[in-house]
Amino acid sequence: MRHADNPLYAGQGNGGGNTLYRVTATQAKVYQRAIDEHRKLETLLEDIRTTSLQILEATTPGVIKRKQPKKQNLRPKSVPFGSVPMFPQFFPTPNTSGCGIDFHQEAPRYWGNLSVYWSIGSHMGGVVYVAVVTFLWLGLLLAAISAIVLFQRAWTAQSKLRSFAVNALLTCFSFAFLFLAFEMYCRLAVASDGFGTTLAAKRWAELYDVPRNSMRYRDDEHRPEDFKGRRALLVLGDSFARGSGIRNYRDVCSQVLRRKLGEGWEVANISRCGWDTTHELDALKAYPVRPDVVVLEYYLNDIHHAATLHNLAWIPPFSEPPAVLKPLVDNSYLANKVFWSVCRIQLGLAETTFRDRMLSYYDLPDVWAAHAQELQAFVDQVGAFKARLIVLIIPNLFAVEQSVAAASRVAAFMTANNVEVIDMTPMLIKRDPGTMVVNPVDGHANEALNREMADLLYPLVQKGSAPARPESR
Repeated sequence: MRHADNPLYAGQGNGGGNTLYRVTATQAKVYQRAIDEHRKLETLLEDIRTTSLQILEATTPGVIKRKQPKKQNLRPKSVPFGSVPMFPQFFPTPNTSGCGIDFHQEAPRYWGNLSVYWSIGSHMGGVVYVAVVTFLWLGLLLAAISAIVLFQRAWTAQSKLRSFAVNALLTCFSFAFLFLAFEMYCRLAVASDGFGTTLAAKRWAELYDVPRNSMRYRDDEHRPEDFKGRRALLVLGDSFARGSGIRNYRDVCSQVLRRKLGEGWEVANISRCGWDTTHELDALKAYPVRPDVVVLEYYLNDIHHAATLHNLAWIPPFSEPPAVLKPLVDNSYLANKVFWSVCRIQLGLAETTFRDRMLSYYDLPDVWAAHAQELQAFVDQVGAFKARLIVLIIPNLFAVEQSVAAASRVAAFMTANNVEVIDMTPMLIKRDPGTMVVNPVDGHANEALNREMADLLYPLVQKGSAPARPESR
């Protein structure tokens, strides 16, 4: 029979059109039942997640409430026959957090029996998370002891086979126990990394590197009226200005500078991961307040957009786990950590290649000319606002010496345009990278270097500052 009116059995033919497949009534019921069960499971998980959010918001002060995503109709419109998923996966929506995965927009994954608890525990906070995992851990231990005791009572005759079976059972439970212990550690000891490829880095972003205000910048809320009677300072940049790798956003340069300047200033951070000069210019134009001072935190990969115009931009390739290991690597923090630790050598080479290529673009006349136009547009826009521009140049903290030529070229361009420049390259060239970065696999500036950046900016921002202009656009 043909199910012409059932979209479940309409698939894409080789020619790109829709093809109907012959299936039996029994097969149709099985497939439909699978999808119905899946939708019930999704609804249950959504109810659990919503309840946990309500508990968290009611018991934990300072939690920022967010608009919850609408429930999705998960019934597929077109699924090829032979590939009907028993448990169709959710896919994360496009990232709107500015960095990492937006946990509130990502539906829980439930491959494996424990991943639901991981998702709920991750969201409810460290204490509850530890309690949930500890409960599972102790449950496994109790189950192991009970199984061994029952096994010994059921098989009372002594023999080598019995001893072997008992030892094998003990070994299996010991490995399972250790795996869960290391899994718990890897899920709790999360850290950022430069490319955000690991589960630990993504969870770190979910917990710490999240938007803070209505414009989705990692900053306090700023209303136009907050700038009245105060000087407006806008700090623009990419992940360095955003403070990637720093847990508390109040330790970021812009926040430190705000505290140093005092009540006479309103300092807003306008930055996102992956931004370059063109993004920063668009954000400056779109911001609802005219600035008195603009600080551009310039990192030496902002030339990336100009390189793409000449088909030179290069993104490091990342290894994918083998198909047989992918479900484990994608869901187990321990397996994911082991996999990416093995790949770290390849990633290290990729990072070096990426850095060297970025720095080499500054020596290519066509690419530099295109980037100079981008920088000039930014300078002109700040001038149109009748604001002061201060550029803070940040070198590659793992390769400061190699960054000298590129940083000098940018500094010379800005100086020629009467822009005040702080080039950090000369003062950092002799330092150990370990004292400047957040961790060995994340080259973003740590808290100490962010404080130093604020100390360098502070006297320059205050010098010759015009009276506050409270008008807003």
